[in-house]
Amino acid sequence: PAPPAQTGDVPLSQPLRRPSADRAQSAFSSQTGRDPGRAAVARVIPDLQPASLYLTDTERTFLIRMGPLIPTPRAGKKLVNLYRLVRTGIPDDQLPRFIGDTTRPGTHQAVLVLLAILVGRPDDVAPLFHTLRHGPAAGDLIPFLRRPHSHGHPAGDTENPDPMASQHPDPPHSTGSAAPTTRTPFTEVADLLGTIGADIPLLSTVGDYQAWLDDIARYSFHTLTI
Repeated sequence: PAPPAQTGDVPLSQPLRRPSADRAQSAFSSQTGRDPGRAAVARVIPDLQPASLYLTDTERTFLIRMGPLIPTPRAGKKLVNLYRLVRTGIPDDQLPRFIGDTTRPGTHQAVLVLLAILVGRPDDVAPLFHTLRHGPAAGDLIPFLRRPHSHGHPAGDTENPDPMASQHPDPPHSTGSAAPTTRTPFTEVADLLGTIGADIPLLSTVGDYQAWLDDIARYSFHTLTI
């Protein structure tokens, strides 16, 4: 015969309860004075996979377009995780504007572009963010990035020169053409955005990206002082 059960033993026929569920049930009972059912306990336990973690097709498509800035799969995973972290902070009533649609670009584009620069170009992120911060809010982003030494651009300010100017001097120009023959981090981002903008509506002003600089800069030691 089986030995008598000791005090506190749980019969094998009785399912084991999770400690978190027990604590939730105790909290519910103490607050309401009622014994909760399974559904009530489920409402007390926080949702560990909220809807805000799931990306839309629009976001996933734009995320994939950041590939040229991402050097490794590890960096790609970091980009996704940081983006989800930012996304969970967006209030539900602001998500439609954040995501956008086929006719109106969402502000998620600025978030992903800045995060891709931060994750994929850590050596260049500080001067790029510095340049964006001091750019004209109403200016077109792509032309602004293509001419880092033009009048009014931070990189052309002799009293406060762009840190990348010495690393990436003005490239030579061919006769009759203003297009540079050497790519810099500025033109790399401009070229990528130009390619994307030919296919889908794109956030186009410097101010669209300036609005997210402070939020994104805090995710890197390179940009804490930007």
